[in-house]
Amino acid sequence: EKRQAMKQYQLHPTDTGSPEAQIAMLTVRINRGNDHVRTARKDNSSKRALMRFVEARKRHLRYLKRESEERYFALIEKIGLNDTINLVPPRAFLPAEAQRAALQKQLRKKQERQRVADEKAATVARGAQLRERHRQRMELQGAQDEAHEKSRQAAQEAVDSAAAEESMEEARKGK
Repeated sequence: EKRQAMKQYQLHPTDTGSPEAQIAMLTVRINRGNDHVRTARKDNSSKRALMRFVEARKRHLRYLKRESEERYFALIEKIGLNDTINLVPPRAFLPAEAQRAALQKQLRKKQERQRVADEKAATVARGAQLRERHRQRMELQGAQDEAHEKSRQAAQEAVDSAAAEESMEEARKGK
């Protein structure tokens, strides 16, 4: 079970230390510990160990969210955890200026995530526009090629009919 979790969340084949791999391993151990603690209610050492695993996973999650929110959100969605990590300290314990700074930082991060999402949507829309324009160009090119081919065939037929008439004229004069 541990190996499967490790293989699923590794960044490369020998990865055992990335936050994703560590969190996956701790999640497996927490799930297993939960099952044991449910059956052995009086096993306090297992409860303490379980709490250590939960705290370690929380530390790893906090680190991952601080370093890369994209990887953090992808991982918690994949594992099925809730986003409970708050990197901004509670405003009640901060001076007024620090509260404003924390709120502004939070707002900037939210705006940055929205900007990235908007850019991604714009890129997707631009790609669709370019594909549509290319399809239209190809249709127009096909129509132009078809018209050119028809005019070439008509010219060839005119030349062929003129040559046939000349040969018939020569045949009549030759009689």
